[in-house]
Amino acid sequence: MLLIMIKLVNVGKIYSQEGNVSVGIRKVNLEFNVGEFVAITGESGSGKTTLLNILSGIDSYEEGEMFINGEETSYFTTEDLEEYRNKYVGFIFQNYNIIDSYTVKQNIEAALILNNYDPKLIKKRVKELVDEVGLSHRINTKASKLSGGEKQRVVIARALAKDPLIIAADEPTGNLDSETGKQIIELLHKISKDKLVLVVTHNFEEVKEYATRKIRVFDGEVKEDKNLAKESKNPAKVELIEKKKRSVFKLFPFSFVDLFASPKRMIFNMIVYFFMTFFVILGVAIQTNISGMGEASRYENSSFNDPKRIVLRKKDSSVFTDEDIESIEGNKDVKFVARHNLSNDSSRYLNFNIGLNYFGTYGYVLPNYFLKESDVRWGELPKNSGECVIALSQSTLENIGYKNPKDLIGYSPYITEDLYTGIDLYDIPNFSTTIKGVIIDDDLKGYAELFVSNEDYENYSFKTKLIKYDKKISYIPLKGTEDNKITTLVEHFGTLAIDESLSSGEIIMSYSFMKEYEADPTGIDVNLSFENAIDGAVFEKKLTVKSYADDGDYALYISSADAQLIKEEIQSDREISIFTTSSRATNNVANYYRNVGYDVFLLKDVKSSPMIRDTFLGLFFFIFVVGFLVGTFFITFVILLHSARSRSDDVNILRTIGASKKDIKFMMIWEYLAMSLSGYLLFLVLYIILRNVTTGGFLIFLKYAGFAEFLISFIVMIIMTILMSLLFTRKIFGRTVRKGLSESKRA
Repeated sequence: MLLIMIKLVNVGKIYSQEGNVSVGIRKVNLEFNVGEFVAITGESGSGKTTLLNILSGIDSYEEGEMFINGEETSYFTTEDLEEYRNKYVGFIFQNYNIIDSYTVKQNIEAALILNNYDPKLIKKRVKELVDEVGLSHRINTKASKLSGGEKQRVVIARALAKDPLIIAADEPTGNLDSETGKQIIELLHKISKDKLVLVVTHNFEEVKEYATRKIRVFDGEVKEDKNLAKESKNPAKVELIEKKKRSVFKLFPFSFVDLFASPKRMIFNMIVYFFMTFFVILGVAIQTNISGMGEASRYENSSFNDPKRIVLRKKDSSVFTDEDIESIEGNKDVKFVARHNLSNDSSRYLNFNIGLNYFGTYGYVLPNYFLKESDVRWGELPKNSGECVIALSQSTLENIGYKNPKDLIGYSPYITEDLYTGIDLYDIPNFSTTIKGVIIDDDLKGYAELFVSNEDYENYSFKTKLIKYDKKISYIPLKGTEDNKITTLVEHFGTLAIDESLSSGEIIMSYSFMKEYEADPTGIDVNLSFENAIDGAVFEKKLTVKSYADDGDYALYISSADAQLIKEEIQSDREISIFTTSSRATNNVANYYRNVGYDVFLLKDVKSSPMIRDTFLGLFFFIFVVGFLVGTFFITFVILLHSARSRSDDVNILRTIGASKKDIKFMMIWEYLAMSLSGYLLFLVLYIILRNVTTGGFLIFLKYAGFAEFLISFIVMIIMTILMSLLFTRKIFGRTVRKGLSESKRA
């Protein structure tokens, strides 16, 4: 059966722009079939290109009807026109519409990939097409380096790549010299067998020798339709082959070809995403730190900070008895119980004498619970009482005169505490231990860690507990006279010492305190209280000032009997830490002790403990951070929009060779995700390198950004990037192919 490929019935096209209406073509009635070489001629603005655009599916029409293989097309959507172009049409343009950032090979491969060509045969087919147009020697040359004639040959090879039934050529020789133009027309004639070739030209003479038909358009109307075939022949029979649908995932490798085709644009976008990553992580870190800096801040810098640690308190803040501790230690999921909890979370200023060398630094004394054999590169774990592992930075090691960490093994450092608070209820014994192992950790800048046996840890932390337990000492006058002006609340950190000459209930004040009263305090009653971080005043007692001491310091002297009362009260365990056998067991253990009536605090939830308890303030900061992230998104979008627009010409070209909106969307998402991920990883690497010097101002939030913040930020980055890609695709597809290509020409 004879099949008419394309038929136009009274087809018309009207353009409207900025209130001006112009006619493209009107009441066109034509039929076309495979086997014809049709020359469409006319003056500039006559409507010949409009006619070609409608025939090839680049543009739509408003009047009449166009039939393709007998099917009406007036109801065709943008997607239907894409499918038509993909199935039937290969394009050749005056301005080439070649992707300059691609090589000759990549330009042709793009058409083959987009048209679902067998991946195993692509390489062979590219070589055949390049040979056919005479560009074998330029196959790996960037299109931007080709001459005009060479570019047009690439476009012809690309058009042939999908073996179309229709070749639509719009002024294919318009930018070429006469000799090169003649070669291009000869090449078109050579490939025109069993195809419908439509050539728009203002110079009929250059195609006269090959044209089988001449159509002349004037003022939007067809004025001449002349058959030039030397012999009459019947229209060819066309057997339409249904192409298999291609999965967008087959475009994944090609997405990276497109990505790396323009290195400058790729690097620019990566840098933009690098800074976007910084602001996203900053916003997330601000939110999580703001919402987690209350009680959690006490543990924030503690070396006792372990995700398997659970802090327990009784509801009434009463003391944990030995029986309570033994019961908890009997839990099969509890590995270690640490008493004297407040002491555990504060660093001490430790004076180390190692051999003939001395250094003083803030540090922690910790149980070897925290160490594994693999942690100790030099030496071994402490196994007995009197043994330790010391952890310090390489710079600290060198500052005390050693280069090799193993040189410290065997020394017995003489360790004392520099008692900042000066509380001297009893002598703090010096702590001596032998180094059995060394850990070099350059994160330990400015402090050190000493890991001792559990037995030594219990003894040491018990004896230093009083010092770290106290927050302040209040001296409140209880009686006095107007003349003495003893009406002031006095609160000071100071030395609390024992005077054996005093009886219980008596106190001696230093001259410095006497100046606060501006009078002799002898005989005045004061209230002495200690306040801690758990439950306020733990110890409170009324004392009478016996005399004052001219010692020039803030000091209070009490009797040994009262000192013993203070020690017994303050050294009682009102809060303990338990460490579970595994992270998995932590929640189960926490839930158990919560159910039996304890207050439970999980160290792994440090970030979630609310600092801002006021709902309004919490909401305000949440809105601020959300606004910050939204602002980051739109600023990044605006910066990248220019880069995306620079790709719109390439996208429109890809649309003419078979790319659908779905294809472009897929490619845009994957390419921008790749650049976003690269920018994220670049930031992560620099962050790891520079995190130890990230201090001051709002950068402090990045200092404490942990895995959760980076994970949340990564998810936010992915969501933002996908949204941007979709917006970019929408903007590009907001224009028709014709409009996109015409704007490209004007550019």
